[in-house]
Amino acid sequence: MPKKAERYTSDILSRPGMVFAVDLKDPKERIQAYLDSYKNDPETTAFDASLMKHHLKLLSATAPPKVTATFTMKVTRDFCSTMRNMHGGAIALVLDMCTTACMAPVSTPDFWLFGGVSRTLNTTFLRAIREGTEIEVFCEVLHVGARLAAIRGEIRDCADGKLFVVGEHNKASISFEKKL
Repeated sequence: MPKKAERYTSDILSRPGMVFAVDLKDPKERIQAYLDSYKNDPETTAFDASLMKHHLKLLSATAPPKVTATFTMKVTRDFCSTMRNMHGGAIALVLDMCTTACMAPVSTPDFWLFGGVSRTLNTTFLRAIREGTEIEVFCEVLHVGARLAAIRGEIRDCADGKLFVVGEHNKASISFEKKL
């Protein structure tokens, strides 16, 4: 008989970037609080920390029934390949974190308090993103249910609006066991 997967315990929720500030009603303030949770913890050195602390800027956000968020960032060398184009892995990271942050306006204490875990993250690369480019990342929650959510992301050039990347992120909500 297969061994049952070990559950995460609720103490993990105190880490930066784990829960959304459901006490904030304004969608932009709620997403900004999520970004700030990384900035306010100097100990955070996770893979996503540099992006969240130093690069992403939130421009706008809307609440249900149409949940959206728009971010900007400059593509710096640390996000690029040796060809000085934004690396595909860096693009996936940006889409992952922006689409996750876009979930904040739908969360409540009993519904998607935590951004969930990725099931799929599909990216379609349409053109190279050169080092130094200012990009805009637009995200929209397409569907959110009790256990699964689908969020769409687009990365465009801030200068001319050209579409660089389209992404779709499917997420699963997970539950936590109380720590004994």
